[in-house]
Amino acid sequence: MFVSGNIVRYQLACPSFDDLHFRNESFLKIVVQCYRADDSQFPLTKEIFLFGHVKPAVTITCNNVQFRQSAEPILYTCNYNIDNLPPGNYSIFAYEDFSDTHGSLEHPEKQAFGWSTNETGEKWTQHAISNSNADIILRKPHSFFAIGYPTETDTARFYRIDRIPVLQLNASTPSDRGYAHGYLLAPHILDWFYFYLLEENFGSITKYKEFYAYVDPSSKFFHYPTEYLCEIQGILLGMQARIDCKLYLHELKRPFNMIDLLAMNSYIERRTIRSDARTDDPNCSQVVVGNTLTADQRIIAGRNMDGECDIRRVTVSTTLLFAINSSSASKEYRYVSLSWPGMVGVLSGVNETGFYSMENAGPSQIGGQIKGLTPVSYVATHALRTLNARSITKDDMKAAFEKFTPDSTLNNDSKCWPTDKAISELKGPICGPGSIFVFATISDQENSAFVLEGDRYGGCLRTSLQAPPYIPDCILATNHFLRYGFTSSSGEDYRNFESNVSFNSLHRYESIRQQMEALFRLKKSTTYLDVQDIRSLLQSACTGHTEHTIEVELELNGKITLHIHLAALEFGMWYAPYEPAQTIIFEELFQ
Repeated sequence: MFVSGNIVRYQLACPSFDDLHFRNESFLKIVVQCYRADDSQFPLTKEIFLFGHVKPAVTITCNNVQFRQSAEPILYTCNYNIDNLPPGNYSIFAYEDFSDTHGSLEHPEKQAFGWSTNETGEKWTQHAISNSNADIILRKPHSFFAIGYPTETDTARFYRIDRIPVLQLNASTPSDRGYAHGYLLAPHILDWFYFYLLEENFGSITKYKEFYAYVDPSSKFFHYPTEYLCEIQGILLGMQARIDCKLYLHELKRPFNMIDLLAMNSYIERRTIRSDARTDDPNCSQVVVGNTLTADQRIIAGRNMDGECDIRRVTVSTTLLFAINSSSASKEYRYVSLSWPGMVGVLSGVNETGFYSMENAGPSQIGGQIKGLTPVSYVATHALRTLNARSITKDDMKAAFEKFTPDSTLNNDSKCWPTDKAISELKGPICGPGSIFVFATISDQENSAFVLEGDRYGGCLRTSLQAPPYIPDCILATNHFLRYGFTSSSGEDYRNFESNVSFNSLHRYESIRQQMEALFRLKKSTTYLDVQDIRSLLQSACTGHTEHTIEVELELNGKITLHIHLAALEFGMWYAPYEPAQTIIFEELFQ
């Protein structure tokens, strides 16, 4: 059999001089690789591909590809043909080769690549061809700080601290803050939307359109606070003000819009709309120690952000630190959020008072849809803006989240609820997708760290002595609950809502737990735990899917120190906690 097709290189939405570097090449080469998709020994998965365990059946090179300046959004096209293939199913992968890459795909953020698909937006391993119809579109993300891109407005500044991009937003209103955000990061918002949300998370435009209908405000499925919608609308207006950035989505045959931004900010809410919201994917690990376990009673907290791992590494190349200022009139606290372009909600954040709030994916009971939930990342944003770590109690934190409990009249139908609902300590549902929020404070309360375990039907809080390792002033969390809907047997059969806890979550938790117990016993009478110990714990929980890691030190004198690790940008797996840390002082972000 033979395989042939057309390769098309799409122009970027917001081209820059940096992105056209191949104009200086004497010629452009395209490498085309044909993989056997029905190999029983090595099934074609992303991990198998990245580890290099599977080799292409055939590799060819298209030489002397000509660049053309007409017919946007197309930069160039070429044809390829592979003859004499044994009968079977194949996946075709193609990428640009430059003089410094020597035939290899080494830099996904610089080399455009693509694959054969049945539907635009599919993951590359989803579609296997058995005939000659294998057209390919090559794409690549925009570069942060490319020549010609704006880096500041009257109320915002986009800059870099070594490898960490920082967006400082100083506007006094949600609309103005959103406008500056959208204006400075427009092309990178589109990258995250297309390469992570469509390609990696949904893997299908059809599936995305189904979710799009739910997040559309006119459906009234989710509840969006007014200030949230104002900031989202501001981001879109800022993006539209970039005359050098085209927002038209060719695959969707329409411009990028406000509902797309809501979908980005609600990406973890995909689990909210499913009857079975459970997930076995690796999704984050956290540890917090403090008081008796650390020098000068400081809090040291850390998290691995796992699971948002796209083959183009956009969730690495577009990771940035938001520094959100506040106006004197708002009486809200300044905070930082480690996230991605376009995000208003916070999954990893700390405010100026030392209130630490970070979310892991959690399990959920099987049941019907609950209407009126607010995207939980925005609930966390509200908590960071309003809670003072020096005086907060566990009840204060609980009340801040319960403020977003849906109107009970929206869910009167008994079919909405599980048949055997778990006992809940909350007034109502809050955490739609199933969440494990880890909180840390520097208050003088008995518990300086605690966890909210919640799903779309309720939740519970837990403290350090309510779950292993039963060490005072120590909290651990991965992706299973240890109080809410939790049962175990003498045979260590751990279950959430009568379903087995995933091996991945349990393995990471036990890895941190056992190392923590050893540190506690060995150092109890000699010295204290430090940030290097926390880093070692996070390394023990890394399974090659950690796109970024952050450690936070909260000192009693108010000093807040961040240590941020980003996974490597080169093609391969994601080992962020093993990468060098960039240390940043909280107050320096607001100078």
